[in-house]
Amino acid sequence: MDSQPSILKRLPPWVYSLLPWFVLASTLGTTLFAWKLTQDQAEDKVRKEFSLRVAQLESSIVSRMQAYEQMLLGAKGLFAASSHVSRSDWRNYIEIQHFDENFPGLLAMGYAIHLSDAQLAEHERVVRDEGFPDYAVWPEHARQEYSSIVYIEPFSGRNLRAFGYDMLSEPIRHEAMQRARATGKASLSGKVRLVQEGMGKEQAGALLYVPIYRSHVPEPTPNETRAIQGWVYQPFRMDDLMHGLLPHGHLDLRLEIYNGEQTSEHLLFPSDPETDGLLTPAFSEMRTIPLYGQQWLMQVYSTPTFEAEMATDRPLMVALGGSLISLLCFGFTWSLARTQRNALHLAKVMNQELIESEQRFRDMFDNAPIAYQSLDQMGHFIDVNDRLCEMLGYSREELLAMNFDELWAGNHRHEFPGKLGEFRRQGHIEAELELVRKDGSPITVILVGRIQRNHLGEFLRTHCILTDISTRKLIETALQQSQAQLQQAIRAGGVGLWDWNLATDEVYFSSEYKRQIGYAEDEFAPTFEEWASHVHPDDLPGALQAIKVHNDDPERFPYMVEFRFRHKNGSYRWIQARGMTLFDENGKPARMMGSHTDITERHEKDEMLNLSSVVFESAEEGILVTDAECRIVMVNPAFTVITGYSPEEVIGHNPSMMSSGHHDRIFFQNLWDEIHKHGTWHGEIANRHKSGKHFLEWLSIRAVVDPHGQTTHYVGIFSDITERKEGEERMRYLAHYDALTGLPNRTLLLDRLQQAMAQMRRDHGRLAVMFLDLDRFKPVNDNLGHETGDRLLCEVAKRLQGCMRESDTVGRIGGDEFLLLLHSIEHQEDAALVARKIIDALEQPFDIDGHSVSISSSIGIALYPDHDSDESMLIKMADMAMYEAKSEKSGHFRIFDPSMLTGEGAMTLPKLKS
Repeated sequence: MDSQPSILKRLPPWVYSLLPWFVLASTLGTTLFAWKLTQDQAEDKVRKEFSLRVAQLESSIVSRMQAYEQMLLGAKGLFAASSHVSRSDWRNYIEIQHFDENFPGLLAMGYAIHLSDAQLAEHERVVRDEGFPDYAVWPEHARQEYSSIVYIEPFSGRNLRAFGYDMLSEPIRHEAMQRARATGKASLSGKVRLVQEGMGKEQAGALLYVPIYRSHVPEPTPNETRAIQGWVYQPFRMDDLMHGLLPHGHLDLRLEIYNGEQTSEHLLFPSDPETDGLLTPAFSEMRTIPLYGQQWLMQVYSTPTFEAEMATDRPLMVALGGSLISLLCFGFTWSLARTQRNALHLAKVMNQELIESEQRFRDMFDNAPIAYQSLDQMGHFIDVNDRLCEMLGYSREELLAMNFDELWAGNHRHEFPGKLGEFRRQGHIEAELELVRKDGSPITVILVGRIQRNHLGEFLRTHCILTDISTRKLIETALQQSQAQLQQAIRAGGVGLWDWNLATDEVYFSSEYKRQIGYAEDEFAPTFEEWASHVHPDDLPGALQAIKVHNDDPERFPYMVEFRFRHKNGSYRWIQARGMTLFDENGKPARMMGSHTDITERHEKDEMLNLSSVVFESAEEGILVTDAECRIVMVNPAFTVITGYSPEEVIGHNPSMMSSGHHDRIFFQNLWDEIHKHGTWHGEIANRHKSGKHFLEWLSIRAVVDPHGQTTHYVGIFSDITERKEGEERMRYLAHYDALTGLPNRTLLLDRLQQAMAQMRRDHGRLAVMFLDLDRFKPVNDNLGHETGDRLLCEVAKRLQGCMRESDTVGRIGGDEFLLLLHSIEHQEDAALVARKIIDALEQPFDIDGHSVSISSSIGIALYPDHDSDESMLIKMADMAMYEAKSEKSGHFRIFDPSMLTGEGAMTLPKLKS
């Protein structure tokens, strides 16, 4: 007790003055260090949260674009499964997608056809005949190839502007479409102005394309371009896409998206102009998102809302608490220098302050926004904070009396001991868990934990942070449901699908795949061994070799193989399998996926062709056989009858000696490519008879191979179809057109009237039917002869056509009677004007073989839908009105009135001037 005062007495006096200040400086320095460390930890935590939300946003964009790609691939499957996709087929396919609900932000989905310069005029004519008389491919400047948007759904509103647009005419779209065509994969365009813009606020746009190739066209050589049929595509208005994907502000972030370069010209999605430039963001991050040939730059900034949400007062509390402790230490040291009594008193005060400081830290822990728990070695709760209690719905006392595995979902509780053991061994854990709240509702969390040990390495406790990801899981589930709908659309195409995991040998077989081989959904094991056991033993080695060759060089050797596959009933079916390989990050094959198609019927037809050699001599068709070098070695008698050449004149020669010169080199190159690839070709071809006369034949060529697969001969079977073709063309013409005037006859007129009425019903329009009868025509026949009368009818037909629009129809229904259809008229006066124009035109004299012939006409008019909705009754009403006009005097017209049906007279319109 006496030594301490004696020591103090020996210290210089100035030490007592400097010692408290030295203690104050040391403790304040420690406080400053603790404050800086806490501040850095808080900032690092906010930065990690910011990066996590940016990653979530990037993942949402990529997932949504992949969903759109799958929708386009489903449309590609629709085209692959159908010989022709009609406009109604396309509308039905789009309607079952419900993309307004499942794909927010998607403006439309369309199909653009590829056209050459030679195909343009015929294409426009066909579409106009479908009920779009004003249709034209635009813009209209000349070029070697075109595209045209022919299907787009929804076919309304701003989407109508895109109808007929040639996207190849615009450079940015052109580049994306040609990239899709060359790669066969989905391709995204750069920033464009969509043709749908013009209604409301204008937005930046982009388009996603998937190519559709022509079916039954040989695969191109490496130097050739694959034959393109068109593209299915989706246009995006970027603001609508992003707001549909993630409502603005949902992550408390400000977002800008650029295409390739961070310039205003490449800006796709701008940030909110109302907040730009107001405050400097605390955090920002740029990410590059590769999307189908484009590089999207995503610039993300934090917002004041985000920064306020992440703000914490822990550094301030550390600074205040440390400063307070520093002052206490200063006072304590000051008092110690004075008296021991004061030192003990100050020590009690400091202890009390430390208790209060600990309580303040405890309050900060309990009110933290992150859920926290601490567990012992057996998984019992040691400590929890209020955020965890709120998340799970339990009180602190209830949780501290529980074991963590009691919160696990029942079907996962058996996994708890293993997870806990793994946690103790590794010292850390990060896992996704399915838990159950107190009210029984499920919750999905991400648990991140660390183990605290003492200086000897012994276990003390675990510290775990839990993050609620239930909302994100709901979004993922919705995306999976959307993908399932796309799979249903693919199955509707009638093609079986398979997906083989090369690491586990597990194989997914679609329902259509199993149906084709006779199995129910749960009867065919999802393994590679199950598949191999059903392949015919003779075909299995070749099928396995095709897989190996493809995986070694997938670009050079596409996977396509045919083999026999055992049906459930024991029979073998011929199957064509196609597929592709996906590689992991190390370049090793990871998965194969593809299609499965039953081609048994095609193989049976090939066998029947081989049997044709039995009837070689007796066949009525011409048959010739060549060797592998295409030298004729055998012909049958029918060959001589059809071509005029005897066997001696052709044997040893090439069949090209009969070439007509009508076909170019490309035609024969494609013919032989088809034979070399598939062993057969058939089609129409023009050849030359020995006399020099050209004739058209139907020709089938088949390659004959030996047991080793080597071609030994080619067999050609043909028949002369010249007369049949000419007869068919003549019959088709006579069935629909008047033989004298070349005008549509009654059959074609009724068909066009039905189509016109259907279009008027859709467009809520009006059309007129005009029944015309020539006056004073019989004297022409009687006095000048029927030949002169026929020529007069032809001249009448020409004048009638000159009085009508191109969209209207003139037809002859017999004798001197004609029927005229006027499309899309506004008022009945429009029909009356045309009738007066026709009457005046026909009253002008005709010069027939030097004779001046004068006639007149009477016209009856009926309107749709004003008078009737049945085409036959509409014609009868026009006929009745014509007879009313004829009863007055020649050169008149009448519009049908219901009183004509009762014979009470009819309303007469005032005469209109021509």
